[in-house]
Amino acid sequence: AGLERDQLAEGILNVAAATMERALRVVSVERGHDPRDFALFAFGGAGGLHACNLARKLRMRTVIVPDRAGITSALGMLLADAVKDYTRTVFIGGDELSPRKIEDAFRPLEKQAYADLAAEGFKRGSVLLQRSVAMRYVGQSFELEVPLGPELHESFHEAHRKRYGHADTSRGVEAVNIILRAVGTTDKPVIPESPERDHEPEAEYTEVSFGGERMKSKLLQRDDLEPGARFEGPAVVGSVDSTALVPPGWRARFDRWRNLIIEMGA
Repeated sequence: AGLERDQLAEGILNVAAATMERALRVVSVERGHDPRDFALFAFGGAGGLHACNLARKLRMRTVIVPDRAGITSALGMLLADAVKDYTRTVFIGGDELSPRKIEDAFRPLEKQAYADLAAEGFKRGSVLLQRSVAMRYVGQSFELEVPLGPELHESFHEAHRKRYGHADTSRGVEAVNIILRAVGTTDKPVIPESPERDHEPEAEYTEVSFGGERMKSKLLQRDDLEPGARFEGPAVVGSVDSTALVPPGWRARFDRWRNLIIEMGA
């Protein structure tokens, strides 16, 4: 199409950025959240390359590129708790509807949950159980889920009042389903901290194109940065697993947890 190399590359990046911006709006603006109230957490090998451009489009002022950004997804998968959900239909109402009766109905599900999680290596002491009951007024065709507790009827009436604005305490109530969520918890690591010392790191330089203009830009290796390092963009921060870009007009600092914090200038 007669485009120069840099123009073609920036055009490709702009198309990719537009797609990513739409995805970010789905999980922020379309859910009623103002992106300006948040920082953009950029992980993945190339997440830090696009983050500041996306933050600018969403009028966000802060980007966080975590330590070892390229393996953040894998680390999250390894450390994530295992969750299993179980449901059983019971249809208990009238005088039989009591916390004790419901607790008895949960026992087979709890036994199954412990067995399933034990097969995945979780000891009984690391398993958390969350019990709830799907309840309704007799004659209704829909249920509300309430936590299992000693005041089961009162909890349902309150949940109904919160959801629909009214409750009928004189009307019969029945439990339709019992729901068990079993969570096998994993040990979470403690992220080491290091004292910060404000300083500007030494840098090599390269040329990077921004908006069709080539600019002299700092070239830094992330593993060489110490907590407290501060520098102005434009800069490229590379590591073995990811790369981050600090555009002109943005500034960056390396915090005590070795996160790269990039902020839009005034």
